[in-house]
Amino acid sequence: MNKKSWFMGLLGVVISTIVTTLLVRYFLYPQREKLLKIGKRLKPPTEEVDEQIVIEEAEPCEPDDLTVVEGIGPKTSAALQEAGITTYAQLAATDVEAIKEILRKAGVRVVVLDTWTEQAQLAAVGDWEGLAEWQAQLKGGRRKQ
Repeated sequence: MNKKSWFMGLLGVVISTIVTTLLVRYFLYPQREKLLKIGKRLKPPTEEVDEQIVIEEAEPCEPDDLTVVEGIGPKTSAALQEAGITTYAQLAATDVEAIKEILRKAGVRVVVLDTWTEQAQLAAVGDWEGLAEWQAQLKGGRRKQ
C-alpha cells in the first residue's frame, strides 16, 4: 500500500465524517428550533395550580420498643424518644457520639453503648433470631471478653 492510497483513504473518511455531521445538523436543527420556540411559549404556573398542590403529612409511626436493645432501659429509651429517636432504624442510623450527647443532655449515665446501633440494625430488619444469638454473646450490651 503506497502513501498516496493511504492518504486518499484517510481523506475519504474525514470528508464522509464532515458530510454526515452537516447532514445531521441540517435535518435536526429545525426540529430543535421548533422545540425551543414551543418551550418559550409556556406560561409559568399560576396561583390556581399552586393551590391544588396538597402536601399530606406522614402519619406518625408507632415507636419501637428500644428496650429490646440490650443495654437500653426504660429511662434511656425515654431519653432517646424525647430526642426524636423512636425506631430501630433511627437508632441504627444515629452516630454513637450523637447518642452519647443526647443521653448526657438528658442526664442519663451510660458507660458502654457501642453495640446499640448494630443491635438496632438487626431489629430494624426484623432479624430477631440473629439479634437473640448476638445478644447471647453480650453482657449488659457489652461484648464479652
